[in-house]
Amino acid sequence: MDASRVHSIISSDLGIDRLESFGAKFARMQDTMIDKLAPCLLEVLGEPVFAAIDNLDRLERLNCVGSAEEWIAMRRLRNRLVHEYLERPADPAPALARACRFTDTMHRDFQAMRDLALARIQPV
Repeated sequence: MDASRVHSIISSDLGIDRLESFGAKFARMQDTMIDKLAPCLLEVLGEPVFAAIDNLDRLERLNCVGSAEEWIAMRRLRNRLVHEYLERPADPAPALARACRFTDTMHRDFQAMRDLALARIQPV
């Protein structure tokens, strides 16, 4: 993702919609994993549930997230993308490139959380 790619995307209404959709889905997936899934998983595992940063540290120790610091960086990037205006295509290009890479991290960590849940939680 570079400035010319961003410019190409925002040159049409469809491209702008897709970019906004990506940003919204990126934010929603993070919110869901950090604010909903993580506390729920920790609770059913019998772990204490605290603030998001503490929950991320615990999930890192449980090998459910690769890096709590990386998730904090994702949250900062999320906030930037949500409030970023596309007046100059070069401005959001590096942030969008990072967000694309972070989606792989989110998917990998979701799978790790799922695997832990399946291994440790007995169905009723």
